[in-house]
Amino acid sequence: MGAPQSLSSDLREAGLPAHAVDEWLAAEPRACGEFGEDRRLYAAFWALADALIARQPKKPRRNAAGAKAAAAIRERARRSRERFLDAHVEKVYAALTHDFSRFIRVEEIVHAAAEAFPGLTPARAAMRPVSTAPSAVIASVSGPGVLTVSPPSNGHR
Repeated sequence: MGAPQSLSSDLREAGLPAHAVDEWLAAEPRACGEFGEDRRLYAAFWALADALIARQPKKPRRNAAGAKAAAAIRERARRSRERFLDAHVEKVYAALTHDFSRFIRVEEIVHAAAEAFPGLTPARAAMRPVSTAPSAVIASVSGPGVLTVSPPSNGHR
């Protein structure tokens, strides 16, 4: 899935409505420009990507075409996040740290980015603290305060 026509066909084959696929593909920012405008355009594109994925059955119930479609949507959105950050990382960081005047811990900056730049990082509700992870995924504790987790064997992540 790479070329727009092929991607569009593959997404439709997965059962996604043509109008939703077309809207998402048309919304993809092609280049970076002014920070404020890019912030708005990219957030809209990421929201449409999330909406397309949400139209699919949950991961365990997806067929091969649906899994392929979800992976392609996520990959395209990931590449757009990279483009956005390549162009604007300093402005994003400045916005999150009040012009570099505040130190923010990594876990806090991820949540702050999700609120300030919707779609750039997962929303707080989408991230589950390790303490609430199902015990089946916890593989071992390998050192003081270091938790190692393994993906579940049934394909859920």
